[in-house]
Amino acid sequence: MGYEVKDVNPKEKMWLIRSSSRLIGPYSLEEIVELLTYNQVSFVDEIRRPKSRWNFIRDYPYLTETVKNNRDKLNLNNTKTSPLSIITGSFTRTENVDSFQAKEAAKIDFDDIKDIEPLKEVPFSFNPKSKSADSKQSAAVAKSYGLLNDQKVKEELEAQQAKLKRNVIIGTAIAVVLFGGFKIYQRIQNSERIRQKVEKVAQLYNLKLYQKSFQVYKEIAGADIPKEIIELIAPARITIGKEISDFRNQTTGTIDSTNPKKRSELYNLLGLSFQIEGDNLKAQESFKKALIQDPINELANINWGIQNYKMNSKMVLSPISKATLSDYYKSYANVRYENYENIGYFSFVRGLYLIDFRDLFKDDINLVKKDLFESRSNSAFLRSEIALVNIGLSSQDGTSNDSAYVDFVELIPRQSQNFAKNPALDWTLTEWTALDDLCERIYAKSQQLMPKLFRAFCSLESGQFEAVDKLLDEAHLLSVGSNHYELMQLHVAYAKGQKMLLESFLKKSDLSNFAATHYYRGQNCLANKKMDCAKESFTTLGEKFPEWSYLAALGLFQVDRAQYSRGIFDALKKEPLQTQLIEARAQLENPE
Repeated sequence: MGYEVKDVNPKEKMWLIRSSSRLIGPYSLEEIVELLTYNQVSFVDEIRRPKSRWNFIRDYPYLTETVKNNRDKLNLNNTKTSPLSIITGSFTRTENVDSFQAKEAAKIDFDDIKDIEPLKEVPFSFNPKSKSADSKQSAAVAKSYGLLNDQKVKEELEAQQAKLKRNVIIGTAIAVVLFGGFKIYQRIQNSERIRQKVEKVAQLYNLKLYQKSFQVYKEIAGADIPKEIIELIAPARITIGKEISDFRNQTTGTIDSTNPKKRSELYNLLGLSFQIEGDNLKAQESFKKALIQDPINELANINWGIQNYKMNSKMVLSPISKATLSDYYKSYANVRYENYENIGYFSFVRGLYLIDFRDLFKDDINLVKKDLFESRSNSAFLRSEIALVNIGLSSQDGTSNDSAYVDFVELIPRQSQNFAKNPALDWTLTEWTALDDLCERIYAKSQQLMPKLFRAFCSLESGQFEAVDKLLDEAHLLSVGSNHYELMQLHVAYAKGQKMLLESFLKKSDLSNFAATHYYRGQNCLANKKMDCAKESFTTLGEKFPEWSYLAALGLFQVDRAQYSRGIFDALKKEPLQTQLIEARAQLENPE
């Protein structure tokens, strides 16, 4: 299909050419013909007028025929020679190019064009003022078309820029929404994690797993923790975390606004904080204030008694000081305790008073020894420590004998560390590094076997292995025929992790009458994955030695949780402060 160019002034520059993605022009029809004639543009290029479509040049018969005629005329005017020199191998070409150089050799006769109507002749360099209104408008459009200041191009650019801005705004909005949503999600997740941690702090603390509770608390220490949780964990913050300054800052301004019972608890904790810092006078004053607010505060009573003991022990007391101490002791001894956790410790502290101040309170020795025996029978909590104080009291009233040392050495050492100790109490008197002095006073450099084994057991409790080895070397010559010497060696081998030596002692049949032998054998079998052996050992331990049945229950639980889970709950009834039992029960009640 061909396109006609009627009513078109061939000299008017209104045509655009799109050649190889380039936009050139505007040109007149005459100029386009000339460009085609000399191959400046191609028939496959496109042209258009303002406000019209792009079309291939080849689709305009006028242009194709005119260019063809022009090229034919040029070919007729060209003369070509090409003589060949055989000798020199040179080639010479001559051509008449005068008309090419002038670019006017072929004049276009628009009267011969057949596909358009005759046009009105208009000089090429006509005066723009003589143009008609339509001509002026056409010329203006043609002049600016395709340039950056062309109105249509401006509109297209503005539309593209507006679209780009819109896309950028939409993309930014989406990014902001996504980022904000992610942050909100993170905040929600973090809040949920903190909430769960807070619940875990309270749960562990109420289970008496104080160390673990404080560890979880430290993980969220920078978060917004509820006030009641901070108050609940306060004793652990002081005695475990040593967060003394923070506690005092939080307490000083609020202590007077609370009820008497709460004030008593806070004064007790303040006393503990001063005690840790070694300020005995302020500690004593705080404990006294606690008892004024609540005279039956068991924790404050025990701490007050411990503080008075620390301030007066190892001192030469004047008559006035003795009278004051006697009053302290009587006030302390007359308190009756309902909390099972505190009964054994209360008797333990009273026993220390009687050992150091025998002359003042010797009438109470038998009564306290009876209380200590009941405490040992009822629970394994502080069993070794109470046994030590009992031996000390026996040495004071002249009833000491080897049977007390035998009972002491037959205990399973280092078990007190597996019991929960209320962080609102001062437990420093139960530490074996502090009790070592009492052990030394009782031992008194004796040259007999059982006192030496007793002293070695004390050193083993405090982790002084060199002292243990030295004492056993000294006792070796006295140990002929003594099973207790070999039992002490068994204790040491297990504590040091000497596997070969341990297994060698476990094979000795004469040690089968001791609870520690069955306990160590069961633990060794567990370590070697010998479940039948472990089951047999722990079963024997529980049957032959009821006072250590809680250790048997723990061992059997490790052998087969499903079969022996009931034993954990039964053992907790007797030993509710044993942390391994508490953790085992928590695993059973909350498997996750």
